Amino acid sequence: MTIQLRTVLAATLLLCTSLCACRTADMDGATRASMYHPYQPNYVAWHGEPDIDDQIEARLTFLYPWTRPLPVERAGFVSAQLHAAVTARVSQVMKSQESSPVLGRRYNPELFVRLWRGAEDAHLDDYLDVAVGHESNGQTVNSPDEFLSKQTSLADDGDDPGRARRSISRGWDYVGLTWRHALSRPKERYAYLQARYFLPGGIFSVPEDYFPFEMSDEVQLRRRYDGLSLIYRDDQFLGGHSDFRAIYRTGYEDPFEHNTLRIEWTHDSDTWPITVFAQTGYMNDFATYYTHTATVGVGVELR
Repeated sequence: MTIQLRTVLAATLLLCTSLCACRTADMDGATRASMYHPYQPNYVAWHGEPDIDDQIEARLTFLYPWTRPLPVERAGFVSAQLHAAVTARVSQVMKSQESSPVLGRRYNPELFVRLWRGAEDAHLDDYLDVAVGHESNGQTVNSPDEFLSKQTSLADDGDDPGRARRSISRGWDYVGLTWRHALSRPKERYAYLQARYFLPGGIFSVPEDYFPFEMSDEVQLRRRYDGLSLIYRDDQFLGGHSDFRAIYRTGYEDPFEHNTLRIEWTHDSDTWPITVFAQTGYMNDFATYYTHTATVGVGVELR
């Protein structure tokens, strides 16, 4: 059993636990009274890119509060609470490649302290998250010999050796801040500002931005493509029958030079909420994060 498959199974088990423990879910983890929550919208969807194999994609997340809210009463905040969160995003190639492999896209464990403003029992207040985390794609190719071996293996199976790029290892440690502000009350519309600083020396691992065998025109660094985000969320879109999210992302080195825009729309339903998403820009696949792509997908949100 591969490392990626074991990770998928573990994430699925945690997701099932979270879905049994709470009745509602949103981007922030529903209510603070429950134990486990989805951290972000979970879904299973068809995912397509031009000139890339069609894939079935899944995003599985959970959030666990490690402490009760503790009183703070400093700088306008009223309470603080420590959380742990995990996000896993994987996709399976549909029939066009030998063995239809499961590809790791993103694995993201994170610890953060959430500082709340306003009444402790209200789930519509502003907050600030102070986080430390790790992001990687679960792949293993990080040397010229391994890359050549992967290309040779694909060619021997009759596949395109260029697909070896999907197996390039990526990983970063980061510290970050996320500020949420309620644009309307009761909870309907929110704006989020997020900043992440990718640690040059790492904490849990050495950064894997780029390897010389990739033969790019220049050395690539994630901070040119990511680190600053603006998110808009509307829980009452189109009169309350759907949810809408728009996410803009750019780098903090040479900001606005490399831009990514993602749109997510979900039709509310008690049985099978249908979700549709589209993205143009970068960061769709960590292995090739500096390549500009356009992607679309449609599927079912898991609640």
